[in-house]
Amino acid sequence: MIDVLYIYRESPNNGLELKYSLRSLEKYVRDVERIFIATDRMPEFLKGVNQVDVGDLWSPMATHWWKVKNTIERTDISPNFVLMYDDIFFVKETNLTNYPHYQKGRLIDNKTGGEHYRQTLLNARDWLKKDRWGEPYNFEVHTPFVYCKDAFKYLDEIFMPLKNDCQAMAIRSIYGNLFCKEPPYRGDVKIRDNTKVENVVGIADCFSCSDDAFNCQVKGFLEKEFSEKCGWEK
Repeated sequence: MIDVLYIYRESPNNGLELKYSLRSLEKYVRDVERIFIATDRMPEFLKGVNQVDVGDLWSPMATHWWKVKNTIERTDISPNFVLMYDDIFFVKETNLTNYPHYQKGRLIDNKTGGEHYRQTLLNARDWLKKDRWGEPYNFEVHTPFVYCKDAFKYLDEIFMPLKNDCQAMAIRSIYGNLFCKEPPYRGDVKIRDNTKVENVVGIADCFSCSDDAFNCQVKGFLEKEFSEKCGWEK
């Protein structure tokens, strides 16, 4: 069994993504022990989850580190735990305890996302390349990610100086290249337009979506697939 941590912030969809993500988690994942949610604005529909009251920093990447760091320091979350986002939805039976650390190629080859996001990847690449050979992997796949508490603590000395840096570095790629050996490749199943979920998921165990896609095709799919409340809802 393993604990799951959502790093959550309010979105235009007012918690709907988180609601359906939790419903998919309950339906398809059998090894979840507890749910932790790192946020200073807890959605009112939740029950039976553990809140870590911590707000956002200036940089989204630094916020990722900051919320995980605070959760480790202030709770008894399991030694290995799963990092989740509210826009990840499971569609097949999944075991999270041994979930792979997926990569989607090399950081230098990334062509997606805005200029700000791409710079965080290049910052991570430059830092990793300083003392290492080869091109570092891109671990910024929109899938769950297993962190080890003890390993994550090592990142404090790297990210504390970047706490107020609006670009910082891509944290999963820093962690993955430092601690994840022989990571398997996986294409990133994130829906960004009006493509139907059924047409893109294929053999994937989960998918993600942008806010625009959620309000287009994805919301209808989730309403049908996960129509019943889960145990973490009032």
